[in-house]
Amino acid sequence: MYNENKQVDYNQKFHADLVWGELGEKVIAKWLEKYKGFTETIFNPNKNNEYDFSSVLNSKRISYEVKTDRYEHFKKVTTNNIFIETTCSGKPSGIHTTKSDVFVYFFPDFEEAFLIKTKDLKKLIQTVPFRRSSRAGDKGKVTGFLINKKDLRNEFNIIKVKKISVWN
Repeated sequence: MYNENKQVDYNQKFHADLVWGELGEKVIAKWLEKYKGFTETIFNPNKNNEYDFSSVLNSKRISYEVKTDRYEHFKKVTTNNIFIETTCSGKPSGIHTTKSDVFVYFFPDFEEAFLIKTKDLKKLIQTVPFRRSSRAGDKGKVTGFLINKKDLRNEFNIIKVKKISVWN
């Protein structure tokens, strides 16, 4: 991920993050199938930021946006934060562009996933005074909100997702 000058290779970092993100989507989809009875999972082939995958439960198709976060694991720090992206390069992104029904923030190294209806998360970020974060990710082009996952545990449905060997 770093060259000999200790500069970040953002293209390489993006592709590594993409691999982890897609793996996180598959883990959550499999968990929903195995433990909650979802079927007919379809991953969004367009990667058009509308949603990551959808599955059927009780004849209703539900779409999911999954964010996989390994920051604390790789940096060896504890932040207790959930980062909700709102813009990238000055344009709406993340929570402002997803059309998902459910937003999932997955911490594979802690075996936890925080689920919330997307409409409820949008309401939450409008009503609770969260710390705004700017100059994050993608060469500092991303902005969003930091949610302390301990303070707002009651706002989310938190599930335990068993660690699988691929995360090691």
